[in-house]
Amino acid sequence: MRNTPSTFNSFLRWAGVGLVVLISVVFYSAMAIVFHKNTLVNDFLGFYAAGAQLNAGDGARLHDHRVQKEYQEKVQPAMTVVVPFPRPRYYAEIFRPLAKFPEEQALWIWQGVQILGLLGTWWLLVLRYQAEILMLTAFFFPLPAGIAHGQDTGWMTFLAALSVYLYQSGYAFWSGAILALCLAKWHLLLLVPVAMVLGRQWALLQGFLGVSVLTLGLDFALDGVAGWESYIALLRRQDLDRMTPGLTLMPNLQGLFANLGIGSLWWVGLIFVLGCFAVCALRLPWPKALLAAQLGAILAVPHSFQYDLAFTLFPLVVLLSEGATGAVKWAGFLLLVPPLYLSTAFPPPWAGILALIPVVLLTGMAMQSAAGLLQRKRAQAAA
Repeated sequence: MRNTPSTFNSFLRWAGVGLVVLISVVFYSAMAIVFHKNTLVNDFLGFYAAGAQLNAGDGARLHDHRVQKEYQEKVQPAMTVVVPFPRPRYYAEIFRPLAKFPEEQALWIWQGVQILGLLGTWWLLVLRYQAEILMLTAFFFPLPAGIAHGQDTGWMTFLAALSVYLYQSGYAFWSGAILALCLAKWHLLLLVPVAMVLGRQWALLQGFLGVSVLTLGLDFALDGVAGWESYIALLRRQDLDRMTPGLTLMPNLQGLFANLGIGSLWWVGLIFVLGCFAVCALRLPWPKALLAAQLGAILAVPHSFQYDLAFTLFPLVVLLSEGATGAVKWAGFLLLVPPLYLSTAFPPPWAGILALIPVVLLTGMAMQSAAGLLQRKRAQAAA
């Protein structure tokens, strides 16, 4: 009988976690169903048509906008706007087998794979922390938003989480190697090697660069110089509606400054953000420095979406679980809960709140890092 209270408390704890997870799964499923028809002619169409193009032996013209239009019209004759394939050539190989199925079936398979990535991320969080962590992270909106829109959010988030988990377990080299598997979304990794150098994380850097070189070699073997030139030309185009969700909806500096009506001054914010990132990379331990690199890249690049923030989930939990205080704690918490992401449903300047919170978080992290350094120097001087 002595164990009855603890057994009952354990039951209540797991029941509460299970209920939250169940509600979140229902929420995710509802989003996928609501957006299913729309996804077939949006993000996933670009992926699916890329696989069909490779299956037709036309990979040399993968990033030719006019050719993409031809293949997408074969799948969705009523489509009105082309969905560019924004990934490197090697990544399109993933969609070869999917393109052998009808598009609607392929989408369900693809979303099933992303859900497995989501479950893998949850599993790593539970392994590292207590099961209650799911009560905080189960409704992290960028994950279901990305999966519902047919993006690769699920497994990219899992790979980033696995990288952090391996680092915390003492496998720095393999942590860097796993992180480099996310290079298909290279714009989110732009500051990662810089953070590794500034933080003297040499084992991480070796693993990251090793896999990066192999990936680039594979891509060059498949695509060649002409393919890379075509890919760069596609990314530089300003006339592709589907390349951006609308300037004021993006969680980056250009989106923030556009919401404030001073879009031409976004470069001022860029200098500030890069300075904050450098301070964090120099002073913070790796999982937190990784978060700074992720936030800095999302804010700095000209093209980002809400679901790109999913990449930050595990490092964000690390930050909040290790004594975050003040603005850092509250900004981090806001990134984890759904209401923040509803701000984009409102007109400017309110839509800019989504981009403002990552700036506040990165700024707070840099200020706390600098304050800690000053305190240590004063203590050394006093001694």
